Amino acid sequence: MKKWLSYILIFFVSNSYSEAFFKTHGLLLFFSSKCPHCQAFAPNIRDYAANHHAPLLALSFDNQGLPEIPDFIPVTPDWVMAAFQNKSIVYPALFIVNKYKHTLYQVSEGNMSLPELDARMRLLMAKVNHYERGMK
Repeated sequence: MKKWLSYILIFFVSNSYSEAFFKTHGLLLFFSSKCPHCQAFAPNIRDYAANHHAPLLALSFDNQGLPEIPDFIPVTPDWVMAAFQNKSIVYPALFIVNKYKHTLYQVSEGNMSLPELDARMRLLMAKVNHYERGMK
């Protein structure tokens, strides 16, 4: 019984932490509707964003959405330069974006399972908060 209770407490602490984080941050996803890795990743990022109340801006390289992510805008050269900085473009690519400082932090390139994404986000949210507190 105690183990079950600790899992519930971790869930609520994690969710309240992510809800506070996503008041100032969002997720930025680069994808192509024809990419099989993007198609596999779409339900995971959709579920993560919904579970954590994370704003998601989806940017499509082929100007088409995915069934799980129908709301998107076309990629622009400015977004590509900001995210990839003249490096090779790989997708799906997921970034954390600070809405006020306009800073991007790369989360992943390629497909990730929902548990992998959740673990990566928990780690990166703490690092981003620590880094940004030092930037003031």
